[in-house]
Amino acid sequence: MNTVQDPDIVALYRKIHENPKYLDVPNEMTFVESPLHTAASEGRTGLALEILRLKPSLGKKLNLDGLSPLHLALGNGHTNTVKRLVKHDPDLIRVPGREGITLLHYTVEKEEIDLLIYFLLLCPLSIFDLTVRDETVVHIAVRNENLRAFKVLFGWARKTNNTTVFRWRNGEGNNLMHLAALTNQPTVLKSLIKYVHVNKKNLGGKTALDILKPEHVEARKILISAGAKQGSSLVHDATSCENYLKSVGTTEDFFIKFGAYMEFGLPGNMRNAILVVVVLAATAAFQDLITTPISTNSTSTKLNKKNLRLNELDMIYNSIAFGLAMGTSIFLFINCVINLTAYLDDTSLEDHTNERANKR
Repeated sequence: MNTVQDPDIVALYRKIHENPKYLDVPNEMTFVESPLHTAASEGRTGLALEILRLKPSLGKKLNLDGLSPLHLALGNGHTNTVKRLVKHDPDLIRVPGREGITLLHYTVEKEEIDLLIYFLLLCPLSIFDLTVRDETVVHIAVRNENLRAFKVLFGWARKTNNTTVFRWRNGEGNNLMHLAALTNQPTVLKSLIKYVHVNKKNLGGKTALDILKPEHVEARKILISAGAKQGSSLVHDATSCENYLKSVGTTEDFFIKFGAYMEFGLPGNMRNAILVVVVLAATAAFQDLITTPISTNSTSTKLNKKNLRLNELDMIYNSIAFGLAMGTSIFLFINCVINLTAYLDDTSLEDHTNERANKR
C-alpha cells in the first residue's frame, strides 16, 4: 500500500496479528476497559475510528467506572475525537453512562454549546433521553441556570415540534416551571408559559407559585399574570382525571379513538387497502352515475319501461354508494385534521382532562 499509514493503526494490526482476539469482548461482559476506551481517552482519533469500524459494539461498552469511550474522550477535552466518532455512529450520543448521563447531558453540564448543537443535528431524539433522576437535557439546563443552553434547546424543540418535553417531570415531580421558579429565572418562566401549565403540582403538592420566594417580584408577576395559583386552592389532579374517565364519551373522543385505531390498530397494508377501496368505490359509483342513460322519448319509455325502472334503481344505488364512499373519505379527512391539529398544538392528555374537569 502506498498510502500514508497512521503509526497507531499499524501497531493495532500488529497486535491483531499476535492475538486475533485482541478486540474481542464477550457480550456478557457489561463492564470492560477496551482498547477503544484507551484510544478515545487519549484523543487518538485515527486509532479510535479504526477500532470502532472493526468492532462497533465497543462504542457502547462501559468501563468499570460506568463510562463509555466517548464519555472519557469528552471528559478529557478531546472534542474533535468525539465529533469524528459520533459522525460515524450518531447512536453513540444516546449511550447512557453512569447515572444515565449521555453525551448530550454532559455537554450542558460542561456548557459546551457548539457541541450541544452538533449532537442535536446528528441525533434529534437524544433530547428525550432521561437520567436516573428522570431529567432530560432541558431539566439539566434549567437546574444549572444555563440560560444559553436552555435557549438553544427551547428553540430546537419548537422548530422540531418536540415541545412535549417541556412538560416532563423529574424524579421529584418537578417540571421545568417548578425548576425555573426554584432558581428564580424569569426569562425561562416567560418562555414556558405557553407550553407548561402554570398550576401543575410536584410530588410535594406545590405549584411553581408555591416554590417561588416572595422577594422574587418579577418572576411572581409573570406567574400571576398567567393565572398561577397556590396549590392549596386547586382541585386535586386525581379528581380531574376521575371526572374525565367517568364522563360520557363525546364526538371528539370518538374521532380520537378511531384515529388511534387507524394509526396503531390496523396494519399498514390493511389501512392502505381500505383507502384504496373507498377511492375506487367513489370513482366507480360516480362514473356509473353520470353515464347511466335516461330516455325521455315516449315510445322508448313504453317499450323499455322495465329497463328504465332498472336504470332508475341503479342510479339510486350508485348514488347511495357514492355518498357512503364520499362520507367515509370526509370522515377520514376530518380525523386526520383533528390528529394533525392535536399534534401541532401539543395538547397533552393531562391538560385535556383538566380542561374537561374545569368546564364542569
